[in-house]
Amino acid sequence: MKRWILLLMMLPAIAGAQQHDFATEIQASYGLKPYRGGSITLSEKVRLADLSSRYSQSKTALVVQQTVLKRRLDLYDMRLRIGGGYTFINRLTHPYDNPYYENQHRLMVQGILVRDYGFWRFGARVRMQGTLRDATRGSYRYNPKLALRGRLAAAYAMPDKPWKFGANAEYFYRLNDPRGAFVDEMRYTAEATRIIDRHQSLSLYLKYFHEMQVSDPLRMLAIGLRYNFD
Repeated sequence: MKRWILLLMMLPAIAGAQQHDFATEIQASYGLKPYRGGSITLSEKVRLADLSSRYSQSKTALVVQQTVLKRRLDLYDMRLRIGGGYTFINRLTHPYDNPYYENQHRLMVQGILVRDYGFWRFGARVRMQGTLRDATRGSYRYNPKLALRGRLAAAYAMPDKPWKFGANAEYFYRLNDPRGAFVDEMRYTAEATRIIDRHQSLSLYLKYFHEMQVSDPLRMLAIGLRYNFD
């Protein structure tokens, strides 16, 4: 009985340790297909956090991908793309205590498998990434931070209309934390895309993500706008 009373007394403190926020994101990407089956994409994303009132981070990413096994997978209306990329990250760290700007560098490799079924498209992505953080600005138990990310997605293209709707769920699995490997974040996204023409599209999305098994876990809802040009 005493244990239950102690647990109830601790709940407000546990709940108070969580951080809740609302963010706004703006993205733009430019894609090229310089050779058969290959693509190069350059993208930029800026996030405003703290109830969308201050700069939080920006990411500049370059991703190169190649379609493989095309003939074999065409029989099943499937596509497999493998690739890799680099991301330069500038972020505001500890915005409520002693804020400072930190530059980070991220390398990743990934594989994406998609299958078309009528007007539906289903996809899965597996990504391995390593983020090198600035040890001169912050203190880290491990550096770089290695993570495995898995994502499942579904999208529907409206027939004879320039609209697509989609949703996805993604997990982040820490690999080299001294405490062991574990999932430390989940992310869920729903979006609507307006096809402007054969080269341009504009997407409005709503994203919710929450951290787990970390001190002061963050729970954030973000609304975003993304412009794509291919």
